[in-house]
Amino acid sequence: MRRGAGALTVAVGLLLVAPGAWAGLEHARKPTDHFSSHLASVWFDKLYDVIKSEATAPPVASRIYGVSAVALYEAVVAGALRNRSLAGQLNDLASVPQPKKHKKHHWPTVANATLARTIRGLFPSLKPENLEAVNALEQRFAAHFQAEVGENTYERSVAHGRAVADAMLEWAASDGFSTLNNCPYAPTPVPGAWEPTPPGFNPNPLQPCWGQLRPMVLTHGAECPPPGHPAFSTDPGSQFAAAALDVYRTGVNLTDEQKTIANYWADGAGQTGTPPGHWIAIVAQISRTHRLSLMASAVCPRRDRRP
Repeated sequence: MRRGAGALTVAVGLLLVAPGAWAGLEHARKPTDHFSSHLASVWFDKLYDVIKSEATAPPVASRIYGVSAVALYEAVVAGALRNRSLAGQLNDLASVPQPKKHKKHHWPTVANATLARTIRGLFPSLKPENLEAVNALEQRFAAHFQAEVGENTYERSVAHGRAVADAMLEWAASDGFSTLNNCPYAPTPVPGAWEPTPPGFNPNPLQPCWGQLRPMVLTHGAECPPPGHPAFSTDPGSQFAAAALDVYRTGVNLTDEQKTIANYWADGAGQTGTPPGHWIAIVAQISRTHRLSLMASAVCPRRDRRP
């Protein structure tokens, strides 16, 4: 009787004095489909603010958003109920570090470590206030998660998140950006070719070599070409002249509704988080409104990425 009573006393004591340990165990066992999208939405809101503050040009911003979205997905997909890694599906993404088998991971912690390290690595430099903001957000989530899960699970999750981030940065570094970003361009002296225009008369076009960067899925851009434009012509009766005149007349006769729409989608560098960031902000809004899971919110941005 005494032995049985002693065992019962120990069991009751564990339940009373260590509820945090049980809660941490439960968090570590949960799949990513059962966690809130809050972390993902907050991180992409922060990335939007950083890109706006850094006045990052839209093409470069699209790359940062895209790689960050893939990094988030790869950070949490191993804990998903149905999804699988993009390794072997995206160009040159041969493999991604996998979590330790039969070991518990806290997926929000993994995602937090991955996003912080990836975002810092994608910017060649950051304004001090932006670097501080990224670090502060990482620490804010980290402090919260450390109180939720056990020390070993937390440290294991951080280590895995950083390993995924390093793999994503290595993959991104091989896409040609380092040599093709703002490549030199010599205007072709033929009618209809690009040339500096008012009011700024910028001597260089925006990212003339961007189409040579490695796509994520396509073999090359020609696999999904945009519709062709009318051939350049100075003939007043040509399709080109008609199209140019239509654009001009629309621009000088905008309705109030058209002005509102134009301003909403203007998204100039330094004014907003750029056009791709605008779509990412919409995805974050959808995630919050519909209370998507962490896994579902990780799927959305990578589907939305603009080339």
